[in-house]
Order: sequence, then structure tokens, then C-alpha cells
Amino acid sequence: NSTVLHLAAVGGHCECAEYALQSVKDKEFVNSVTDYGTTPLLEAALSGSCAMIRLLAANGANLFARNQANATALVLAVENGHVEAAR
Repeated sequence: NSTVLHLAAVGGHCECAEYALQSVKDKEFVNSVTDYGTTPLLEAALSGSCAMIRLLAANGANLFARNQANATALVLAVENGHVEAAR
């Protein structure tokens, strides 16, 4: 049950994500959770998109969210070799 924001985060499509964030009035949209406990921020960290991480963080993403495997965005970025995204 991924949202358009999850999909934009996976692909690093910041313009799409920005449009989605502006279009949806629900403040918690940025923290939408899939069946696997994945938020858009976790997807962005997994793919290593620094720009997307900054965009989501600036829009209220929970920086301490964890997926079902108990991994945070920091853990996912490091485990996948995205050192810049982990900063």
C-alpha cells in the first residue's frame, strides 16, 4: 500500500514529492506507512537520495521511524553504502 510519496522517494523524484506534499492536506502524509512499516523517508534512505531526505525532513518526516525489521533511515543508508545520505 505504497503512496505516491513512497514511489517518488524510491526514485528520488523530488518535484513529484513536493507536489504530493503540497496537494495532500493531511500533515501525517509525509509519515505514511506501508504494510512493511516503511515510510517515504526510509525509502529515500534506502535509495540514497540526499535531496529527497532533506525534502521529507523539512516537511516533518519522522527521522526516528523504524520499519518492521526495526531499521531506521540511518541504518538503511549505512547498510546500503549511502554514506552521504547517512549524514
